[in-house]
Amino acid sequence: MDITREDVLNKLLTLHRKYSGMRKTTTKSQMCMLWSVDDLPDILENTEPLDELEDLLGFGFEEEEAVTFYDMDILEATDYIWNLINSYES
Repeated sequence: MDITREDVLNKLLTLHRKYSGMRKTTTKSQMCMLWSVDDLPDILENTEPLDELEDLLGFGFEEEEAVTFYDMDILEATDYIWNLINSYES
């Protein structure tokens, strides 16, 4: 797959706007806001936000990988995900 870091960033920003319900999304917005803060999922796999992210990127995440970027802001998650995708393609 030929995906750029900017592609990853733009997709994360779009998903954050869709799922977070926040008025403003920036690169410092927290990834955890893609999921409900009132009813946290026990696992992130097979949740709507993660499934949509996987579809947009054409890349599947292990639970541990999703948990890692769950605690990041969008900019940190962009670098993490982009590096992860590239490490699998190498």
